[in-house]
Amino acid sequence: MSVADFLKSKVFFKQFFYSVLIFFSLLVIALIYLSIYTHHGETIPVPDFRGLKISEVRDIAAKNSLNYQIIDSAFLSKHKKGTVIDQNPPPDFKVKKNRTIFLTINAFQTEKVKMPNLVGLSQRQAEATIENLGLRVGKIDYIPDLAINNVLKQRFRDNDIPEGRSIEKGSVIDLMLGKGISEEETFVPHLTGLTKNEARILTENEMLHIGAIIADGNIKSSKDSANAKIYKQSPAWNRNHVVRLGTAIDVWITLDEAKIPSDSIKDIEK
Repeated sequence: MSVADFLKSKVFFKQFFYSVLIFFSLLVIALIYLSIYTHHGETIPVPDFRGLKISEVRDIAAKNSLNYQIIDSAFLSKHKKGTVIDQNPPPDFKVKKNRTIFLTINAFQTEKVKMPNLVGLSQRQAEATIENLGLRVGKIDYIPDLAINNVLKQRFRDNDIPEGRSIEKGSVIDLMLGKGISEEETFVPHLTGLTKNEARILTENEMLHIGAIIADGNIKSSKDSANAKIYKQSPAWNRNHVVRLGTAIDVWITLDEAKIPSDSIKDIEK
């Protein structure tokens, strides 16, 4: 029998029919299997994991036949440490069982940053610097000074904070700004015999501030500088000398007791 005759025969059509039937039967079986395997049409809403601890996430995920994976961490001071702060897919998004939910948690260890030097910056520059580092702007106080709206002091928890000190992100930084020289006047305080820190407290009480600090050749370290005494000041002290509020007083410091005048404030107090 020739090929042409075979293609026209009942045997060929019968085999062709069976082949097509088997093909479509296998296709239907495969589709049914895939539908069962993938739970076609069966979805569940994603629970809201935000604000939960990982132990709580584990229990809820297991009850809903879901998986989870921590992919990132960040630190947000407004959230509890170790809790979920973001998730993907979001809450109520429809997913199939065994879907993995990707989580971002709030770090257990607070991230730290180094305190910048804000002194001399404008208020706007200082506030932008604080916020860019993840810190927060606290109280803004004003004192008489030529540098209007410029930062004179940076403070943390009611104490001056130096540049470079490590502090936690989210910490509150208070600023002291200048508001211009006042027309009001006050007497020049007597600073000789005081350390520079003692002088700062005294001048601030009088609404003045310390300007330049000039050290003599005996001072070699920061410890020396902290222990040194003022032996000269400008404007100089006398009982009738007055200056405007906000005026800066320059001081000269030394470790040499012989340089300190006999009429220093420490001697007067004795």
